[in-house]
Amino acid sequence: MRKPITEADLVLLIEDQRIFSQMLASLLQQRLGCKVLKAETLAAAREYLQQHGAAIRVAVCDLHLPDASGVDIVDAVQACGIPAIAMTGKFSEELRQELLRRGVVDYVLKDSISAFDYVLGLIHRLLKNRAVKALIVDDSAASRQILKSYLQQQGITAVLAGDGEEGLSLLRSHPEISLVMTDHEMPRMSGITFTAEVRKFRKKEHLAVIGLSGTGNGKLSSQFLKHGANDFITKPFSYEELLCRVSQNLDMLDLIQSNRQAAICDYLTGLYNRRYFFEQGNQLFRQTISQMQHLHLAVIDIDHFKRINDVCGHEYGDEALRQTAAHLQETFHKDLVGRFGGEEFVVLFAASENREVARRLEEFRQWQQDVPLKMPDGSAHPVQVSIGCVRREQETDLQQLIHAADQLLYQAKQTGRNRIISRF
Repeated sequence: MRKPITEADLVLLIEDQRIFSQMLASLLQQRLGCKVLKAETLAAAREYLQQHGAAIRVAVCDLHLPDASGVDIVDAVQACGIPAIAMTGKFSEELRQELLRRGVVDYVLKDSISAFDYVLGLIHRLLKNRAVKALIVDDSAASRQILKSYLQQQGITAVLAGDGEEGLSLLRSHPEISLVMTDHEMPRMSGITFTAEVRKFRKKEHLAVIGLSGTGNGKLSSQFLKHGANDFITKPFSYEELLCRVSQNLDMLDLIQSNRQAAICDYLTGLYNRRYFFEQGNQLFRQTISQMQHLHLAVIDIDHFKRINDVCGHEYGDEALRQTAAHLQETFHKDLVGRFGGEEFVVLFAASENREVARRLEEFRQWQQDVPLKMPDGSAHPVQVSIGCVRREQETDLQQLIHAADQLLYQAKQTGRNRIISRF
């Protein structure tokens, strides 16, 4: 099951076959978390476009409606600046050419159940592409513009470079770029040399590089791949081939990132897990010592957590953990925050002054006290916390610092809970 993107994503589904429409709308809601507007006619679609055009992210267009046929519905959607996916039960090469000339994202033949999965994947990729920035490196201005228009059809923002040196400069100044398409035959620096230079500072799991060339020999493609490219396409290529290659490479980056997040984050709260906290925390510990900076560490524990589980059930105990984690992330978003297990959390502050640490911890403690957890019977249960916090003094490693904060947390528990005891 794909992770929902955002509840604000609105999809216009224009389809007169109700069974087909209901099935696709249900899948879009369940798997992608989208809101769906369903129209059975061109007239109904136009009403939705007039009312909600600015909020609609993508439209799925059946080409055979009671009051329209052919590409009329595609024209109506694209006139509002909305990406269109065409669906049809009948297909021909003439229709394919017509749809591609009109710049649809893609077309889908309604010939099997697999069409549903393809449309879902296409929409999921299209919605995620809004956050994707690509770099096109080609000495031909015409080629750059064609590639840019192809990527724009997929919702991708592109920046352009006329050669490898300009491309390297743009990559360094735009770390958010996650896709590069580079020609091989260029002045000053070949595409293979450019790719090799890119890999010196951007890894394959963070940046996909697709090599391009009009020389379609196996030696060139293998050299691109050996020098760090993720993929290779021989010119000339169709928009459809580019769409599939780009989508597959971006999907692979997403999968790598998803697996990395699963490895370093706690599954319930989304905070860093114990292993990753120690990995990053030890680096911060050494860094602050070498740079003679302040280092504070707080251990936070939910008060009477067992009572929440016993009285309300583990489902509400999990909700208390998620709520606390959300407050931690918002209050300490510039610091290293982790869940150590159970109801215990840890925050590591680098280069912060005593007064600032104390203020933010009290802000968090007060927030926890003032925002109770709502119970099944309508009542509310406070999710208060006890906190022990220390500034590094004689401690020589992170484990000693945690132990010192744990001792203060124990004192906070013994002296009444819902309080902070610190050593500054």
